[in-house]
Amino acid sequence: MSTQSAYRSRHPDVLAAFTAAQDATNAYSKAVFAALAEHGMGEHQAAVSSGAFSAGRFLGVVAEKDEIIPDGWRMSQAGNRILAVPDKRTRAGKAAAAALAGLSSPGECRLPGMPGQVLVAEDASFSSRVCVPGVRLLEDASAVYVTWSTSLEAATGMDHRSLVSADAAYWEPVRLSAYWAAIEIADGNKPVLTREDTRG
Repeated sequence: MSTQSAYRSRHPDVLAAFTAAQDATNAYSKAVFAALAEHGMGEHQAAVSSGAFSAGRFLGVVAEKDEIIPDGWRMSQAGNRILAVPDKRTRAGKAAAAALAGLSSPGECRLPGMPGQVLVAEDASFSSRVCVPGVRLLEDASAVYVTWSTSLEAATGMDHRSLVSADAAYWEPVRLSAYWAAIEIADGNKPVLTREDTRG
């Protein structure tokens, strides 16, 4: 049986917090791309962290293994990806690193009445893993949905002891089927983007 859980909120404070988080993320993305363009990487896709403690933080530039990259950059293995990162051994690399480090990443989306991250005990062990929610704006931008890969009843706060829950003043639990139905409707209403549309 699935332990996943989902919640929905139409509360104005939640919608406002989500919008503010999106605006901060978009502003950070624009600043990153501007810094990349200034330091020779303007045509590349940026890779950002999805980790619980550094969500959205710039990690590097997506690059091909044999790609020729500008001076001041070097290739770095990041999991199963090859990323180009500033080469701090060079003057150009130090300048690029300083420009990117000076940008403040927004971090994870914090929503009223909903934990930002929880701890979940691993089966048959004394260790725990950090779990963060998925967040989407659906129903024609009238509702925020949050999904967890666990039930909140099975989780604790980051202190390993405190109980966590979704505040009923802001959130209502919904079936996963309702969440996926809202996803299908939203995806069905999306326009088909051309390459030119996505460059803006």
